[in-house]
Amino acid sequence: MLFFQAVLFYIPKWLWKVWEGGTMKNLTRDLGDPLLPDQELKEKFTSLTKYLVRTCTAHDAYAVKYVLCEFLALFNIVGQMFLLDRFFNGDFLRYGHKVIQFELYEAPERRTNSTVYIRGDPMVMMFPRVSKCVFRKFGQSSALEIHDVLCIMAMNIVNEKIYLFLWFWFILLIILTSSSLMMDILLIFSVTTRIYALQTHFYFVDKRDIRILMRKGSFGDWFLIDLLGRNLDNILFKDIVAEVAKTLSDSYRSL
Repeated sequence: MLFFQAVLFYIPKWLWKVWEGGTMKNLTRDLGDPLLPDQELKEKFTSLTKYLVRTCTAHDAYAVKYVLCEFLALFNIVGQMFLLDRFFNGDFLRYGHKVIQFELYEAPERRTNSTVYIRGDPMVMMFPRVSKCVFRKFGQSSALEIHDVLCIMAMNIVNEKIYLFLWFWFILLIILTSSSLMMDILLIFSVTTRIYALQTHFYFVDKRDIRILMRKGSFGDWFLIDLLGRNLDNILFKDIVAEVAKTLSDSYRSL
């Protein structure tokens, strides 16, 4: 079950790697090499800035694919919550909440009676630690003997902790992924938010250059610039943004 869940979690990442196709790697190839000769660095710098100017407003599909992968990741997490709930006969969706409620309100009163305490523990109810086992074997007279014994299921002590961790992990992932998606939706429709996001992430870049890029570009351009800033040296990235902004401004003035 855990292996199947791991495969499902990997699908959005694999899909993005396929759709991205190494675009960012190709754009930033060798630009982070401090030993790169000046002439070659200048050529790559010029090629990248020309590419960004030439393809301005043409990266929306690239960005939308990433947002779709985020939607898929959120759908995957929620789907796994319901899948596990079905697997555990409807006990998983509220598993963590029941454990918290039990430990905070019921456990202190029941600890005086260990039998009642164990019987009311949601982890024990979901993952029993003791079960009745029936053993059949032939005795000394060759007659079949049946023995009823109690079996200790030690693995369930581990399983209850694993799935309690998964419950909290899924809730955290749902919150973080939903927040990221809401932020992306805001960035898609708000130029001001894009400007503020870039100015916050890359404070060393001239704010006027960022405003020029975002007002003349689209959400896809914001996404590409943001990725470039995370993969390039700060000084080099600053020069690239300044050059692209200057070229875009000159182009619009000449119209």
